[in-house]
Amino acid sequence: MRDDVFRRDHGVCAECGIDCVDLKHRMNMLKRANFEGWKEAKRLLVKYGFDMAGNYWEADHIVPLAEGGANELKNIQLLCRGCHKAKTAEQAARRGKQRRLVGRKHRDMKRFWRELGLEMG
Repeated sequence: MRDDVFRRDHGVCAECGIDCVDLKHRMNMLKRANFEGWKEAKRLLVKYGFDMAGNYWEADHIVPLAEGGANELKNIQLLCRGCHKAKTAEQAARRGKQRRLVGRKHRDMKRFWRELGLEMG
């Protein structure tokens, strides 16, 4: 499915619009030319979530599977690694917050049952 996403999106990040193929090509050209700015460019890319091996993009579920999204082409977009890293971090934070709220509600319900004299698991 990754290949289908790549062909459909032409290697362009759906979030920031960067052409991931062009970026990788330019970085390879800088490296071959021994351009002194290559190390600085590499440092910045790593800082923004790119690793320097493999592709500079990820196939991303628009609606995450954990939130009921489908594993279908229409629910998958191409994101550069930086945008994918940021989106994943945001989703993880949101899921953590939801888990804390559920835990708090669970504790409140336990207290409710206890106050009624009906202990529940």
